[in-house]
Amino acid sequence: MNRKRKSDPQNRYIRPLIVGTVTAVIVTAAVILISALFFVIRDMPKTAAMPIALAASGLGSFVGAVAAAKTMREQGIIIGALTGFTMFAITLMVSLFASEGPLTAFTLLKFIVMTLSGALGGILGVNSAAKRKMI
Repeated sequence: MNRKRKSDPQNRYIRPLIVGTVTAVIVTAAVILISALFFVIRDMPKTAAMPIALAASGLGSFVGAVAAAKTMREQGIIIGALTGFTMFAITLMVSLFASEGPLTAFTLLKFIVMTLSGALGGILGVNSAAKRKMI
């Protein structure tokens, strides 16, 4: 009794969003770990930590959005921006839980970078998936 599920508009976003968010978390964690290794090995200034964290978050959102868009194969800008926003929401919750500090202008900058890099990754992910040759 294999019945095809009707594809609800909300359900078709869930799997690509999960794939993209997990990919984004893994990439972001890897970039931050490699950056931390460089901080330990070389005598890097502590002021470089925030820009590196921003770049790692942007790169993670971008790669996660590419993965989400390749999974969904359509609506790349939407699924990419949702992936970037989900990553931002996760980072915001973790940072609010870890520190009692207020929201700053850096929080807004991180939101913009993660959402826009996610949207760009989604566009590129859909367009690269469309170039597959059909046999």
